[in-house]
Amino acid sequence: MTSQTLPPDIRAIAEAQLTKKQLHVWLLHLNGIGVRRSAVMLTVTPTTIRDHLDAAHRTLRKHGVSRQADGSYQHERKDAE
Repeated sequence: MTSQTLPPDIRAIAEAQLTKKQLHVWLLHLNGIGVRRSAVMLTVTPTTIRDHLDAAHRTLRKHGVSRQADGSYQHERKDAE
């Protein structure tokens, strides 16, 4: 999955809920950019990249977006009550 093939509902959640840095790192990750390369591109440490990715995944999970085994993302819609 790349940022271009990301379902619109998941992208909207990410853009609304992630910080600017988390979103940037997460989109790089979706496009196949590795931790080390992202760190060099953004002039930060690989640990910082991993921390941003971990925080992004935590936030997305909190909003019903889960990462599948194949690397894709799925939004678990909850029925309106």
